[in-house]
Amino acid sequence: MQANFSVLIVEDHPMISDGVASIVRSLVPAAQIHQRSTFQEALALCKTTRFQQVFLDLRLPDVSGFQALEAFRGELPGTPIAVMSGEDDAAVVMRCLQMGARAFIPKSLSAAQIEKAIAQVLQGGMFAPDGAIAQLSRSARLPDNPDRNQAWGLTARQIEVATLLVDGMPNKLIADRLNIAESTVKLHVSSILRQMRVTNRSQAILLLARTGLKLPIQPL
Repeated sequence: MQANFSVLIVEDHPMISDGVASIVRSLVPAAQIHQRSTFQEALALCKTTRFQQVFLDLRLPDVSGFQALEAFRGELPGTPIAVMSGEDDAAVVMRCLQMGARAFIPKSLSAAQIEKAIAQVLQGGMFAPDGAIAQLSRSARLPDNPDRNQAWGLTARQIEVATLLVDGMPNKLIADRLNIAESTVKLHVSSILRQMRVTNRSQAILLLARTGLKLPIQPL
């Protein structure tokens, strides 16, 4: 990772915020770590600082529900966001993934599990709790045992499109981001779904979360 790798931690519990910062620092010693305890403070910082990774508490004192995730997803397009939450309900996990979170890390995990999840995220992987993913996968009728690190023969361009798809971008914004025609994006998305043997974006996101395909770490 580059020396100016900047990480934003948005968490109102100091012990959790400091714990995440400590783990990140141990994994990426040169990382520039910014900690904020409120939505408004963090959002203001995003307007002046470019981040390569965000860890976001789903429940902050000055914003309700999923509004913070939606706002940061809009303010930092292409930047990986890992949601941290005190709950791990499957419906909440799925909604966060659909809204563009790269990871959902329950605070109820052990310290070792949280460290492993953060390491996976910093390496470009997705993460979600096994129980929620298994439940969602059964509901979506996905294969029981997909191969780990499966790449499905995706080209470099298709991985770029898949990354922005995971980040919650619609076809038009993907086209603008990659400077290609929207019709070309639609062809890529159709090809990605076909190669992954799924029928919609939600299934593709779940399968990516389960199989651990590494996505670009830096914003495209």
